[in-house]
Amino acid sequence: MSQSSISVFWDRAIIVAVVTALLSGIGYLIKEVIEKDNSDLVIRSEQVEQILPLSQEPNDFLNSKVYCEAVKFDLIISHNQKGIKPIRIKRLSLETEQINLPKEAKDTLTYKLDASATLGFGIVQLKEYAFSIDGDNVKGNYMESKQKAIKVNPRNVFESTRGTDAITIEHEGDSAYLQSVVVLETTAPGLYKARTRVHYEIAGTAKERVTPWVYVFML
Repeated sequence: MSQSSISVFWDRAIIVAVVTALLSGIGYLIKEVIEKDNSDLVIRSEQVEQILPLSQEPNDFLNSKVYCEAVKFDLIISHNQKGIKPIRIKRLSLETEQINLPKEAKDTLTYKLDASATLGFGIVQLKEYAFSIDGDNVKGNYMESKQKAIKVNPRNVFESTRGTDAITIEHEGDSAYLQSVVVLETTAPGLYKARTRVHYEIAGTAKERVTPWVYVFML
């Protein structure tokens, strides 16, 4: 074998070795990224507000603030950005429960609406869901505008008269979060607690998360 042939042979061998090492390293890095991907969903309720103005507020219940007749809050669902896996939201539901109150406990929740203040629910906001609670009967609407509401299933707000949807949350960009306004209104006397529950999947694994309870009372 000539000197030039030997040189070409070793050049090719070195190239093959380098490429093999690079591919092995890239494969290792990909494996590390996948195995260390801690993508998950974050759900929280923010800016919880009493809607109807009060001249007298009720006491807390079990160290939790009690809202009277109507309350609203921002519901924020987002990617935790600890990985790159997309998250598929399959279902978003409102859970409610009426609390049986003894008379003495009910008396501590006495409140008064401020009749001198301007009443009303204000301007319908982007992606607003409005729910009315009457005992075990809960009705939900997606408010496209103040004049137009689309009925939704409180057990899955993605189910409406238009069909059933699902949402994918990505790890970055505008698709990394979903923000909605939730309005709860009681139409029957009693103390109720309500929260939202999200059902989602990451790489085929089903998971759930919930927001803290919000307490709403009506005399």
